[in-house]
Amino acid sequence: MQGVVLNSLKLESQIGFGGLIHNFKNAVLRPAEADYILNARQNAENAINLIDQLEASARRNEVTITLTNTRDMVAAYASALDDVETRAENGLTTTQLDQIVRYDDTPALQEIERFQNALTDDISDSIEAIEMTLLLAGILISMIALAGGYYIFTLSQEEQRRINARRRAVDQKLIDRVNLHNADLQRVNKSLQQFAGIAAHDLSTPSRQIISLSDLASSDQANDEERGMYLQAIRDSALRMRRLVETLLEFAKQGFENPNRDVVNTSSLVRDIVNELSRNLERPFNIRIGELPYLLADRDLLERVFTNLLENSIRYARPGETPHIEIDGWKEMGRFFYSITDKGVGIDPAYSDLIFEPFKRLKNDDQKGSGMGLSLVKSIIESHGGRIKLDTKYKEGARFVFWIPDAQQHAAKEVA
Repeated sequence: MQGVVLNSLKLESQIGFGGLIHNFKNAVLRPAEADYILNARQNAENAINLIDQLEASARRNEVTITLTNTRDMVAAYASALDDVETRAENGLTTTQLDQIVRYDDTPALQEIERFQNALTDDISDSIEAIEMTLLLAGILISMIALAGGYYIFTLSQEEQRRINARRRAVDQKLIDRVNLHNADLQRVNKSLQQFAGIAAHDLSTPSRQIISLSDLASSDQANDEERGMYLQAIRDSALRMRRLVETLLEFAKQGFENPNRDVVNTSSLVRDIVNELSRNLERPFNIRIGELPYLLADRDLLERVFTNLLENSIRYARPGETPHIEIDGWKEMGRFFYSITDKGVGIDPAYSDLIFEPFKRLKNDDQKGSGMGLSLVKSIIESHGGRIKLDTKYKEGARFVFWIPDAQQHAAKEVA
């Protein structure tokens, strides 16, 4: 009986509070934290082993009861983990994923309770038969055995009630978190729809170039060759402005849910951005560009990512010092990683999440800006299935690290 009760409690633990369902729901809510997926898979494997042991105990005691519903529920959650793991590549939101993998676990949890009660009742009957035999040898021994069996049974029922109460409390907390997450998404979407009003954040540089080049082209001191060069530069700036406007409007409408992917030479892209910044920024800066990997991404959107991060590193350099920036890249576990490191004034780790929210600015930030730069960067990277964070362990300035999954490798797996 102790073995049956212990395995039943272990099964409920592997499934409920702190187990499969707990880790599964956290995997839905926190896709960036891969440990929840791994823990959920381990919970599912442990749960199947415990189900096999309990059903074997029932067969040994000739009890005709199984844990079919429980086994089906564990298998369903384990199968749905694949949908959770690939939700970013499939473009599924948390709400859509919840509708796909929603599973009613009530029949399974009731089945475990019925199974334990039926098996322990049968074992109790066997114990009572043994006690009657022992009664012939001594009343005292049979009473001690009966008291011990009753005490174990009482403890198991009380523990089961406590586990059920904890499970209900955890489920309610998860529901509250999902509701809060949905409210945050609605707030961010509303802010993004107002994005057209702050387009000057990314249009100020090309518009300033057009004005300056127009003045030079109209100057009496310019010859025909110089005017031709100025007009070509004005046309290039206008084309870049048009691309920016189209990108910003697309972001306001769809949030970059479907980026146009193509092979991007990120080393070449970053060098072009650095050359552009050198021509347009009054402040000189030093930069080291490491070996950056190629990847499948939207080149125009990726340009906004590197431009915003580099402009921030230059803008927030230490007073009186020349900005020094390092860009590195590497591939690891099917992901392309990039880091942008500077030796500027840095960012307080307490604001590591706040800086990515739209229209949010730090109290001690006296620089001009809309407060949308890093929010835009985060949205672009997440639209590619990636993530970005501030490296809070780096103390000599600021370091942003982001990764984008290998879309080509993922597509090859899907075809296979």
